[in-house]
Amino acid sequence: MNIERYIFAIACMLLQSAASVLSSEQELDVVLQNDIQQQDVVVRPAGLRGISATPFGLMEAISSPANSKKLIVKIEKATDLENQDTFGTSDSYVKLKVYQDNWRVDKTIGEDETRVIKSLNPEWDETFEFLLPSNNPTTNMVLKLKVMDKDIASDDKMGKCEIKLDDLNLSTTPIQVVKTVDTRLLHTNPKIYVSLSLE
Repeated sequence: MNIERYIFAIACMLLQSAASVLSSEQELDVVLQNDIQQQDVVVRPAGLRGISATPFGLMEAISSPANSKKLIVKIEKATDLENQDTFGTSDSYVKLKVYQDNWRVDKTIGEDETRVIKSLNPEWDETFEFLLPSNNPTTNMVLKLKVMDKDIASDDKMGKCEIKLDDLNLSTTPIQVVKTVDTRLLHTNPKIYVSLSLE
């Protein structure tokens, strides 16, 4: 009888210990879930094109216009694009992407695109705005441009280029940048014309 009581007492202690551990794990899960829900918020300021933010506080520095600089990108035109269509003329547009070129993982600041124009010498004259950190706003920042041909099935690439913003000494006065987007043998290389400023 004493042995049976001893075994029963040990079994009760083990059950109580297991219940305590399970309760602690459940409480920890609730705390972690609440913490993740509070952090996983994407802040997207209104009224600006090309604005994006990242969860978990990675973009706190540019979460609002008051704490940021504004990069103004005007896509003016492109010239001498190569036709990608067998019949007719390419429907040209530009995809924009501003990102921070980091050593390990690049960080996207924002993306946008122009309207489509059926021309090999399109003139868009469209302006886009992106929020950058207020401190050293152009450090490692890159503007990537892709000139595309709009198609029903899949869009064709007509050219691309990258502009390193920290090489330009940007200010409130717009500067024009002309970049070659493709190399064509026996033809004039296509170029894109953009205007950049920082406010």
